Amino acid sequence: MSYRFHITKHEAERLDLRNISWEEVKSVVCSHDRKQDEGRGRNGGRVWKFFKMRKSLALVVVAEIKKSERWVVTSYETN
Repeated sequence: MSYRFHITKHEAERLDLRNISWEEVKSVVCSHDRKQDEGRGRNGGRVWKFFKMRKSLALVVVAEIKKSERWVVTSYETN
């Protein structure tokens, strides 16, 4: 199944500031180490927090999922 990803201009700027590539974000959503349910989203889907280890840090991506649609809310690295 192919997914359709959506990103806001604001999030694209944040990715650049945080040195995270758009390809890494999509990879975490599609192939994560674990995920955590964060509740309902604005587009009628569920919001999930996806985690993937990257070097010594975890890359976290928050995205709303509905069928084949993926709306990226934010992404960041954490310990």
